[in-house]
Amino acid sequence: MSARYHYDWTARSYRADNVSKFPESLAHLTCSLADRAQLSLVPEAAIVNYYPPGSTMGGHLDDAELI
Repeated sequence: MSARYHYDWTARSYRADNVSKFPESLAHLTCSLADRAQLSLVPEAAIVNYYPPGSTMGGHLDDAELI
């Protein structure tokens, strides 16, 4: 599942023309967890992956985000 800005895996970037609504419940959870860690943030995008029991994910590097 992708939320808000959707990632273009071919171009390895987020596209401003491919946007959906960020779920309010996920934004609230994100901000609550950040607050507990004494951080302040505004969630802009999320990628949620589901892996069934017994599956694995290979090594990778999330390096497309700006710092």
